[in-house]
Amino acid sequence: MVLQEWDNFAVITGSAAGALTGLLFVAVSLNRDRIVGHPGLRAEAAQTLTLFILALVLTVLLVIPGMSAQTLGIVLIAVAIVWGGTLSLLSRKKPDSERGQRGRGDAGAGRRGGRRLAVPDPGPGRGCRGNQETG
Repeated sequence: MVLQEWDNFAVITGSAAGALTGLLFVAVSLNRDRIVGHPGLRAEAAQTLTLFILALVLTVLLVIPGMSAQTLGIVLIAVAIVWGGTLSLLSRKKPDSERGQRGRGDAGAGRRGGRRLAVPDPGPGRGCRGNQETG
């Protein structure tokens, strides 16, 4: 059966997700005061926890003995719908000024205490698209 071939992958992924969930709890505990006072950080911590728990749930589903591929597919669709709704609700808890700021350079870095990094210019033809010759 094809699902049995995924057992090792599920065990490794589940172990990693469990470890990362534990590290998230440590990080939140160490920065408790800062996170409690900032609604955006609370929402991001909740989203991160939700995604780590999703990884754990998916790995548990993969190692359930005797589950057919069709049943697993139906369960995975249901889990995706539930988790998508949960993440959407958690995203709404972010302040409006921080929603949609990902991928926009350092927009709002001063507000969140971020730092600008000095990155040297890679030169012609060596940008984000790899080492392409200009010609």
